[in-house]
Amino acid sequence: MTRPSSDPSPVTRLGAGGDRKKRGWLAPVSWSVAAVFAAAAALYSSATAREVAAESARTIFQIVTSPFVLEATLAILGLCIVIAINQRRIQKEGDGWVFLETHEPATDASEASDPPHRHDGVVWQEKPGAFDDAGTSLEVAEGYLDLGLGEDALRELESMPAAAREQEKAVGLRIRALVMTGQGTAAATAFTDWMRGHGGGGTFLAEAALASALWLHGNVPGAEAGTWLARARDADGAVVEKLPRQHPLRGFLVP
Repeated sequence: MTRPSSDPSPVTRLGAGGDRKKRGWLAPVSWSVAAVFAAAAALYSSATAREVAAESARTIFQIVTSPFVLEATLAILGLCIVIAINQRRIQKEGDGWVFLETHEPATDASEASDPPHRHDGVVWQEKPGAFDDAGTSLEVAEGYLDLGLGEDALRELESMPAAAREQEKAVGLRIRALVMTGQGTAAATAFTDWMRGHGGGGTFLAEAALASALWLHGNVPGAEAGTWLARARDADGAVVEKLPRQHPLRGFLVP
């Protein structure tokens, strides 16, 4: 079950709105205390007021304790107590509403043949933002690379739409995956094609080339770590400058 979100910004919640909530109880309490003191003063100073109050209290008690009225009064009182407790709980813990992500039934014949996914629904406590499937695939592929799983990263990248695979970050991740899987020639070709097609490189491409150089230096002694370091500098020299001054790869840099 979902509902529209009207949650104010954090600044509004923590600013004037929060101060207003803190002072909201002050006026009712002040008026209630003033009314009690006024009634007490009237009863203390006037015998007629005391007599009228006593007679009114006696009459109300007789009405309330009469058959049927007593049961109805207790029921209404109990309902008010339950509502008050529930409102207090909602203010402290939230109303319990959630956002449910659902998947539409497959309309394509190839997708319809897949087995049903019984656990596709995902419950969110807060309203989620717009989902970016391509961005999610890139994050998954990058996670595979961080774990050293180049083949899995390539499979994840290949599952993306063709247009998404042309993004600089996707190309950079593919270069890293190709290097990890021993396909250095294909990785170099992908790097050169991007540089030629876009008139130069960028931060993502430079970071991918630097990551490839670091991986080769640590895992494949004697490989082309220096070549990939030079490619990283060609794409974005500022990225290479992030290397520590005493890092062994700096010995491959030629002024």
